[in-house]
Amino acid sequence: MTLVIIANTRVTQPPPKNKMTIVTSRSNLSANYSSAAKLKREFRESFPEPRQRGMLFTMKITGTLEAAAASLRMAFIAMALLGSGALALRAKDNPPPDPHSVPVVDGGIGPCSVAFTVKDQSGSPVYNSRIRVHIAYGVFHKMDLEVGTNVDGKARFNGLPNRVKRPPLEFSATKDGLEGSATYDPGTEACTSAKAIAISKPSADSSQP
Repeated sequence: MTLVIIANTRVTQPPPKNKMTIVTSRSNLSANYSSAAKLKREFRESFPEPRQRGMLFTMKITGTLEAAAASLRMAFIAMALLGSGALALRAKDNPPPDPHSVPVVDGGIGPCSVAFTVKDQSGSPVYNSRIRVHIAYGVFHKMDLEVGTNVDGKARFNGLPNRVKRPPLEFSATKDGLEGSATYDPGTEACTSAKAIAISKPSADSSQP
């Protein structure tokens, strides 16, 4: 039995003079030229005139700069796209707050709640009116709660006790020098209640001690 091995071979012609062999990778460079000195010598033989070598060097530098500029442009475009995508995702994940959502403060000391609507003398809702209450409950417990109204003049207190030491609770509302108040007694009124507060400028008599 005879084993025949056939190997494909390819004969390459050496590059003619004044022709430059284009090297596309480091592996090809190592295979074609064993040292930097040999590469330099063959380069000089291919381009014997200094003017030719200078023109080639200028073309290489220009091409390199153009390639670098193109890479930078692509990088800036990619960064801009990524930034706009991140902003869009952030806006989607964090939508703007609903101005009609009712602000709530939770005392966490009982089952009762009271909702408020604050209006001015003309009957218009008052935005960001601060409603405050002082609560004394139990033996030595005290608590101060505060909440601001939304664009509809609404706010709510949750988690209020069903009994307080000195009823009723007094809720005071203020905004830009306007004042108003309302009372709520969780021991005698419904545990879930709603109140209206009209705010106005305090009279001269009420401002005196």
